[in-house]
Amino acid sequence: MANPALDRNQILQMQRKMLTAKKERMERLIASIDDILKGESKNFLKKCRKAMQR
Repeated sequence: MANPALDRNQILQMQRKMLTAKKERMERLIASIDDILKGESKNFLKKCRKAMQR
């Protein structure tokens, strides 16, 4: 019989990994927006697409 606690832990680990990836993506997007607001990038869409692809 499968251990429910182990299954739960595996699910939580997968969720944490996915949330961490989303967090990193959001941080890149925010950094891109900050650069644009500072005038460091003139091509907003290109910069955002690049940040989203990572």
